Amino acid sequence: MGYLYLNFLDNLEKGSKSWDDFYTTSLTEQYEVLKRKLGGYASGTLQEFISMAFPAQTSKYYNISMPSFDRRMKENRFGKQCIYNIVIRPEKDSYLSYILPSNYDFIIIGDVTFGIALTDAQFALLTEEQIDKVRAAQTKKKALLEKLEEDKKKLKYALVRAGIFRSCVYEKACEELTAKYDDKVAAVREGLLFYLQFCAKPESGGGTSEAYADYSLTPAERVQAVKNYYESTYPTASERFTAFKADTTAPSYLGEYYSSVYHYFSQDA
Repeated sequence: MGYLYLNFLDNLEKGSKSWDDFYTTSLTEQYEVLKRKLGGYASGTLQEFISMAFPAQTSKYYNISMPSFDRRMKENRFGKQCIYNIVIRPEKDSYLSYILPSNYDFIIIGDVTFGIALTDAQFALLTEEQIDKVRAAQTKKKALLEKLEEDKKKLKYALVRAGIFRSCVYEKACEELTAKYDDKVAAVREGLLFYLQFCAKPESGGGTSEAYADYSLTPAERVQAVKNYYESTYPTASERFTAFKADTTAPSYLGEYYSSVYHYFSQDA
């Protein structure tokens, strides 16, 4: 099973200033336009719409495509490997049918950032303790979601009993509860990603290439050092890729960037 982590915070209230983005207005503004088109199907807030389009509590298929002519992996200003303007379309299931008319479809356009990525061989080397950490994080997230729904029910009941229930008051309070929930889930997610990043074991077997391994370099500089080493040492792309696959130093030295460098050397091999 694959996991898709979507970040809507960056452009939630402020639009993008990048000239090559498909949309430059904020997501909140975009949703207000969408609400007028959806009519009675529209959720009250963007957050509610997203939670139905991308439900966290169930498995779902997503179609991912790259309509841009420039499909190269690039490094963003944070030193992360990115592919820009990716289209993601959720499958049309009962969740999506609840918020969209039957003749409508829904896509989002954004950038894919390759953060912590493990090869199959590295994933196979995860310890039972590490796998338990993943399960524990999933359980904690589920418990937080259940508590959020329960808190919303209690809030509505309390407002009705007090005779002060108004939809705008309730919606505002629910937004605050959901914001707190999102913060807690983000903390669980970041803790898990940090744990897996620094506890994932490197692949074993083959030779080593410690000539490039200067641990004082930044992550971006390490990537460049590895590329320079292999391109200056091995004359052909095939030889570079074969040697890199056998390198037992690179996975731990490059960490989360290992997969992107692996992809880089595999392209012309």
